[in-house]
Amino acid sequence: MIAEPGYLIRTRTRIETQVLLTALFREASLRYGESVKSNSAYGVDLILLFPDYADTTIWFMGPISYAQAKISAELAVALQEWEHSYYAGLDADFNWKSVEQRKKFQERGMELARSLSAEVGKDFTVEYRVFEEQPHHHHLTSAHTATNPSAAAAFHALADCLHSRKHPPLPL
Repeated sequence: MIAEPGYLIRTRTRIETQVLLTALFREASLRYGESVKSNSAYGVDLILLFPDYADTTIWFMGPISYAQAKISAELAVALQEWEHSYYAGLDADFNWKSVEQRKKFQERGMELARSLSAEVGKDFTVEYRVFEEQPHHHHLTSAHTATNPSAAAAFHALADCLHSRKHPPLPL
């Protein structure tokens, strides 16, 4: 996270962070839900991908562990390494140590977002959040069926929970 002028950075508890980011996710789902073409039967197709705040970079109704997402082992390792590079690239004030590190991190994030999109297939849109002075989001939707049917099934099951208003327990 890059500190913005006028904002106090403090350590949050895991529960505070979870509540904050779950609200952020729901807000993003509402904001982008109508602008992103939905192939899902439920219109709930936005998977967020970003580092920080949790032990995972994947969010769908809250943080989703790599095991729960049923993504490939290769992608899970790559996402863990990518998140580690995020922390390694920041200084004590949460600023990037160099422009090159930030650029490399963001490019790798886009590659991983494409990989995640391919694994879950055309029923879901992956929103990759880029944190800069002007934060922005990239939306990626595969044109093909899932390359990882287990991952697609896991996200369909999560969408079923949301559609039926049953919320799966969030990992703490």
